[in-house]
Amino acid sequence: MASNALGLLGLGKRGGNVFAGEDPVITACRAGRARLVLVASDAGEHTIRRAGNLFTGPVIQVPYDKVALGAALGMRSCAVAALGDARLALSFVRKLDGDYASAIAVLEKITAPRLPAKQK
Repeated sequence: MASNALGLLGLGKRGGNVFAGEDPVITACRAGRARLVLVASDAGEHTIRRAGNLFTGPVIQVPYDKVALGAALGMRSCAVAALGDARLALSFVRKLDGDYASAIAVLEKITAPRLPAKQK
């Protein structure tokens, strides 16, 4: 399952829906384009704290180190990344092993189909 989740990151990166690295993630969060922020398992405490303070949505620590996360994104290493598409983010989190129920709940709420308004 892990390689499938990392494969989704690569696919999203090619589609322009993944922001990798601290500066692009900060820009995406401030612009309101981020739907999920990922932090590598071996990221420093400062990086984890900063990601939590910067983004009001779900921030999860993934079971991949910086090298594995970076390799999936075509980089040498990557401590933090953001996904800009809610459906891609939901698919990614569902493929992870572990308890990410709160992140899944938030993303399902974002991706839920909206019913058309009743006409009078």
